Amino acid sequence: MVATSERTTIRRIFSKNLCSLMEQKSITRRSLSRDLDIKYTTLCDWINGRTVPREDQLNKISRYFGIEVGEFFIDTEQNDDSSKYRRLSSYLSETRRLDMNVLDHMSDENIRDLIQSGFTFEHKKLEEYVKESGGKLIVSDEIDWGQPVGREIW
Repeated sequence: MVATSERTTIRRIFSKNLCSLMEQKSITRRSLSRDLDIKYTTLCDWINGRTVPREDQLNKISRYFGIEVGEFFIDTEQNDDSSKYRRLSSYLSETRRLDMNVLDHMSDENIRDLIQSGFTFEHKKLEEYVKESGGKLIVSDEIDWGQPVGREIW
C-alpha cells in the first residue's frame, strides 16, 4: 500500500503537470471536462490535488495531451529517472499493469526494475489494431499457418 505522504506527493505532482499542460495549450477546465467527458468536479479534484484519475481516465487524458501516462508523475523539480519511475510504480502498485508504449521512454535499468517489482505490460488487443487501421483483418495466403494445435484465433 502507498503511504499517505507519498499519495500526497503523487497528487501534487499530477496536479502541477496537468495544470502546466492546460496552461501550455490554453485549455480551460470546462473545455477539458467536456472534451474528455469527465465531470467538472472530478477534474477540479485532480487540479486541486485532492485525487488522481483512475487508470482508464489516465489513459484518456494522456491521449488527449499526446503524452505517456508516466509523464504526469514526473516531478520536474526533481528530474531523477529512477525516482520518477519509483513514484509511477508506487501509484500503479495496485494494478501493476502498464501500456507497452511506456517502455519507449525508459532505460533498460528502469524496465528491469519495474519487471522485478511485479509489473506486467500489455499490448493493444487485436481488435484495437484492426479498428485503428480502419480495415478488415485479412490473413495472408503467402504464409502457411499450419494446422490448428489448440485454441488459436485463426
